[in-house]
Amino acid sequence: MHPRIIEGLLGIFIFSTLGCRVHHDPVESPSSPSITSGRELLRSKRTDCFGTCPAYELVLFESGHLRYEGFSYVKNAGPVEVRVGPSAIATIRSNLERMSTLATDCCNCNDMTDMPSVDMTFSGVGGRMKRIDHYYGCEKAPDWLYDVENSIEAALETERWVGQKAQYKAYHPR
Repeated sequence: MHPRIIEGLLGIFIFSTLGCRVHHDPVESPSSPSITSGRELLRSKRTDCFGTCPAYELVLFESGHLRYEGFSYVKNAGPVEVRVGPSAIATIRSNLERMSTLATDCCNCNDMTDMPSVDMTFSGVGGRMKRIDHYYGCEKAPDWLYDVENSIEAALETERWVGQKAQYKAYHPR
């Protein structure tokens, strides 16, 4: 093959690959901030309970943006992204402050039953991240923890996606 033809083909190949690049603008306009940017305030994942309990994940950012994604037994699987109002954020921060007093291993007894759980990672007192894995069959968990979790769900209005209010309560077998 003639050297000029090879040069021409090589040039076409190089320019065609450069022309196929996808260009992303790394700077977003102030009117549409990225919902997933910024520091997480709360990440909460509810698990299924063998076919009847809704399973989903919520991620709330310091900016007040919330991302929801449903996995099973939910009204809307999503993902959905919304903005949360200041009064809801204040309620959530108050609840997280209360949960900060719990030991990390307070609420998961590692029993094998059909009870659901809530795995929460959150910004606690002093901004330090903390994780509470609350298994609903664990009797070591304080009863007030259920109220705190339900209050967070109410403040975030998860009922609109899940199809039911979070009304979990302590389980005390007799």
